[in-house]
Amino acid sequence: MKIKKRFTVAAEPDRIWAFITDPEQVAPCIPGCKEVVLLSPGRYRALIAIQVGPIKASFAGVAEVREERPPDFAEYVIQAEEGGNASRLSAVAKLTITKLAGDDCEVSCLAEVNINGRLGKFGAGMMQKIADNLGDKFADAMRVALQKQQPRSLHAQLPVTDKPKKDVLSLLRRLIRAIMGS
Repeated sequence: MKIKKRFTVAAEPDRIWAFITDPEQVAPCIPGCKEVVLLSPGRYRALIAIQVGPIKASFAGVAEVREERPPDFAEYVIQAEEGGNASRLSAVAKLTITKLAGDDCEVSCLAEVNINGRLGKFGAGMMQKIADNLGDKFADAMRVALQKQQPRSLHAQLPVTDKPKKDVLSLLRRLIRAIMGS
């Protein structure tokens, strides 16, 4: 499934790039994001809770930078799994920041997403609507955060650590084994 999202932000490309590439700043804008852990430079683990129709799911996933051309392009590879292999998600996402007239920039995201398991059973139309809704919420939250110039201290409710918890580490190991085995 292809997911396309474009939105305008009143900020310079360097400022948007700094915001989007800082997990402490961007994570609170991602709907359902509960935690972000820096695994190594350019590699992150996130816990995200979503609801698709009547199904609530929590995904543990790893996002890794495949390519970066600051301040206008990044490509990420994402692998995530719902506990117990109920659903798996893999994606390649491309982010582009384009300078417009004045102080505005267009942020564009194009993702090729594959979902297997119980969430994969939903039709592409429903999944597209949910992705659009989540994308709108992200864009709105990012605009507000950039406009307010939120200091890092306001992000204390979302822990960003470099030491995974023991139970999360075992989930991450299962995720890596599942990725390597597929």
